[in-house]
Amino acid sequence: MTRAVSRHTALLAALPGMSPSAGLARARLDGEAQEVLIAACDDAEKSVIVDLPRALRSLRALVSVADEAGPSPARARTRRGLAQALAYANQFDDALVALREAVTLAESTGDTLEAARSRMTTLHALARLGRFPEAMAAGEHALRDFSSAGEALLAARAEINLGVTCRMSDEPRLALGHFDRALPALGQEPVLRAQLESNRAEALLDLNDFQNAEAAFESALTSFNSAQLSRAAAIVEGNIADLQSRQGRVQDALLHFERARRQLGGLDALGDVARLGVEKAEALLSVGLASDAIGTIEAALPVLREHKMTAELARGLVALARAKIELSLPREAGPLLLEAQGLFVDLKHVTGTARVAILESQVAAGSGEIASARLSLHRAVEMLAGRPAEQATARARLASLELRSGHVEEAERELELSLSVACALDLAPLRSHLLHLRALCHRAGQRWFPAVQDLRAAIGQVERIRGTLRSDRLRAAFLGDRISLYDDAIRTTLDAARPGALDDAFRLVESSKGRSLLDQMQSAVASATRASEAARDDPETALIRTSSRLRSELHALHEQVDGLSTHRARRPDHAWNCAVRDREQKLREVELRLASTARFGLVFSEPTSLEAARSMLPPTAAVVEYFEEDGWISAFVITSRETSVCRRLVRRDDAEELVQSLYFQINRAIVRGLPSGPVGDRLTADTTRELANLGSTLLAPVWGDLRGVERLIVVPQGVLHRVPFHALVIGGEYVLDHVEISIAPSVSVLAAMKSRRVRGSDALVVGVSDDRIPQAEVEARRVGEALAGSTVLLGAKATIAGVLGCVAGRDILHLAAHARFIPRDPEASGIKLADGWLSAHDISALRLEGTEVVLSGCDTGRAALDAGDELMGLARAFLLAGSSSLILSLWTLHDQTASEIMASLYRLWYSSSDEPRTHVARGLRQAQVEIRSRHPHPAAWAPMAAITPI
Repeated sequence: MTRAVSRHTALLAALPGMSPSAGLARARLDGEAQEVLIAACDDAEKSVIVDLPRALRSLRALVSVADEAGPSPARARTRRGLAQALAYANQFDDALVALREAVTLAESTGDTLEAARSRMTTLHALARLGRFPEAMAAGEHALRDFSSAGEALLAARAEINLGVTCRMSDEPRLALGHFDRALPALGQEPVLRAQLESNRAEALLDLNDFQNAEAAFESALTSFNSAQLSRAAAIVEGNIADLQSRQGRVQDALLHFERARRQLGGLDALGDVARLGVEKAEALLSVGLASDAIGTIEAALPVLREHKMTAELARGLVALARAKIELSLPREAGPLLLEAQGLFVDLKHVTGTARVAILESQVAAGSGEIASARLSLHRAVEMLAGRPAEQATARARLASLELRSGHVEEAERELELSLSVACALDLAPLRSHLLHLRALCHRAGQRWFPAVQDLRAAIGQVERIRGTLRSDRLRAAFLGDRISLYDDAIRTTLDAARPGALDDAFRLVESSKGRSLLDQMQSAVASATRASEAARDDPETALIRTSSRLRSELHALHEQVDGLSTHRARRPDHAWNCAVRDREQKLREVELRLASTARFGLVFSEPTSLEAARSMLPPTAAVVEYFEEDGWISAFVITSRETSVCRRLVRRDDAEELVQSLYFQINRAIVRGLPSGPVGDRLTADTTRELANLGSTLLAPVWGDLRGVERLIVVPQGVLHRVPFHALVIGGEYVLDHVEISIAPSVSVLAAMKSRRVRGSDALVVGVSDDRIPQAEVEARRVGEALAGSTVLLGAKATIAGVLGCVAGRDILHLAAHARFIPRDPEASGIKLADGWLSAHDISALRLEGTEVVLSGCDTGRAALDAGDELMGLARAFLLAGSSSLILSLWTLHDQTASEIMASLYRLWYSSSDEPRTHVARGLRQAQVEIRSRHPHPAAWAPMAAITPI
């Protein structure tokens, strides 16, 4: 920005360090003292947008010098100038003190215009403090004085300020009247016209006239940028973001929020930054990121309190309460809503009061107080008359409540009223929600065709929004927040039993499972691209560097509790937990800011169809894909010839209990060292019993459809990702005795993997031993001997740089080392090398180009499970890096037997007459059968699972 040129630069620079008398003497060097002081005040005000602290120092000094000069117009003028700067800094109480003095001084000298100017400035400060009646009185007084004096332009300014006050006091239609009266007098005043357009746009936004509001905002933004008015431009950017967020255009909104933040970054405008934070938090809430929204709001609220920004504070409290409700913390939401309601009542802000009532209805409904919830919603609908979008949202809540109460006709009536608004205003999120609810009404009446049609249309709106989001995390959160829609669509499609129902239901299952992973795998722009941009000097690169620094700090913190050697490790304490939470919150914020930019984006993935899935399968292969419907786990069985569905195999909660029982027995055997003899036999029998329970529940019902199948690909759902399907027992026999089994996150991911081919011709074998995996280097040495021409890095040579420098273009990557899984931050999970941890985040940036990866370490297959069945952990990282297959562990390895499994794997794998990389799952199966003959407990031979393409 070009600095404002001052005629009195030297004077303004010198005054803050002088006494009033010395300052007066210095001012007289430039001319007549009163004229110089007033002119200097004009120049100091212009510098507010360039350097606010310097302007405040200069204006305070000018007030003192004007007082030293005695009674004169300069005393009132300098106080008004100081008040303008104080208001710009959100110091409204101090501004009002200066303005009261200015009005008194101006009236004492008969300067009516200066008194009116001060009253107009008073209006702004009072309005920002929520004291609207006083603000309107001051503005009307100023308007009368300007009109009496024939000052048309000043009268227009007063009309604008009165309009702003009306809008802030929840009277947008009255505000538009003031703006319309001001417009004719503005003539050739582009900045004033821009200010009017910006404020007019806010009033239109309040009335949900999104199209005209956006056009007015864009016009104002162009003018402010041309005039280099950064703060004004930043405020408009934030308003555009708020508008787009309400429409469901979240990606566009985040971009404008980021632009506004950057423009405000160099200004002393903490209040504006806090207000912007609340609005951004509302956008995050709309995509399901309630935890991130809470951090942003909690940082903003103290600033809004300090600056007495009452309306913005009330809005922030409502947003925080909404986040708490979405995280199932209604008790914490209650006090927030109570405080917000008090503030809105004091402000006489009807719309804000209605927003509180809507959230109160959610709390009441969650407690079973249906009558109270219904009353709150009817009250909100009435208060929101004239705001069609917000009223439609309230009606949607009411429809949901009526449907829950069994009042289908009442629900449908509310839905029809709301849908007409959502369609007219093209509000995709609201349309999706309303169509979903209407489909449930149709379903309640067994009107299957319209129910399916509405669910398809609702999903179309969700996919429309999801396709615009450029961030993996945003897409995953957005879809995960709406996963019940896909669940209901799958269930209804199958219940309808129409022609093509299986194909449609399968497509829906694939649309709801691991979509974010698929997007990233198919994206041409990978995280490695960001690293190559690190030398660029722009705001985005600075964020990338900040992200890298925060990840390094998190790695260092995690190493404190899981050190490079056990004697360095320590238990987490309160200080450590606080430090980790702080870095994690900052990292999430930085990553979301990066997600708002346009340079890096994701390809929008199209899930695989049932026909394409069948065409991938050879005659002797099959897919069993599990999915969830209405709390039950069901399964598709797909072969090259036909598809069937087995519904409601087991309740999700019961499946979780079965898996927990299995792992109890596995861990029970591991902690005892996998003993032999009678104790070992008993432990084996206990574990086999649990495997049989799971086998009879999950696979036995579909076993008849798998006749003639030699290879089975299992796509788990939820907790089933932890199940060792190859070790399940059916009819007293282990599954792997009959079929070769591999797993996959989804059939669509499997199809994406199919195209990956190894470009190299050799292997990289890495082994790092420690107290927890002492045989790792011995194992790696044996693997290296089995793989002729391989590169082997052992012990101290297996550094992060050493591995990264050798990994490109390899046929096989074998990693024998201690691994860790961090549930709260899966991207910090990693593999321990000689000099530190190779994290999942770092692994995902590798370019493996089809490398087959074998991870011989504990828990390498563990993953955090986000909504939408998104697996977060090492497996995801290697899939993103480009691996064509993965061998990983489902639980803690027994060091000796793990080494034996690996030795057998490579011997059997490479003894195949076919190309070895095609048969890694077959080699693993044969190795497990062989090890089982020596170590019968499943904890010894069954921990490894394979993710391989068809």
